[in-house]
Amino acid sequence: MTTGEAGMVSQVVGLAEAVGLPFVEKTVRTRPPWSWLPGHRCPGVLKGGLAPGSDPVAPPWPELLITCGRRSAAVSIAVGKASQGRTFRVHVQNPHTPLGCFDLITPPRHDRLEGANVIATRGALHRASPGRLAGQAEKFARRFAHLPRPLVA
Repeated sequence: MTTGEAGMVSQVVGLAEAVGLPFVEKTVRTRPPWSWLPGHRCPGVLKGGLAPGSDPVAPPWPELLITCGRRSAAVSIAVGKASQGRTFRVHVQNPHTPLGCFDLITPPRHDRLEGANVIATRGALHRASPGRLAGQAEKFARRFAHLPRPLVA
């Protein structure tokens, strides 16, 4: 679940694909004043805080929810409360809320977040994998076969 920015979607989908379970992508947008507030200060965001065009967020609650970005943090926190803690919530990037609002946080190292539920990553999470890269290399091999080696990009 993200607010739809390509960089955030890439990180969430990359992590979801790495987990290996079926998943559903959702885009949520909060409206003012919820969009202005830190995620842990957004009471009622599920009842009246989602903007038109936002994907619905309603039961049944997922077992795992992966979010990315400050504005989706409020929705994740609300789902955690609504599910009575049964939804395991992972947040990618710095949520700009107390770290205890999530089960796991995966920020990049440069955010310098530390805590019992924090696993810092070397860089941004992504969808690249050895299998995906090999498939694309095979797909484009003939297109680049005539170029001198080594190839540098």
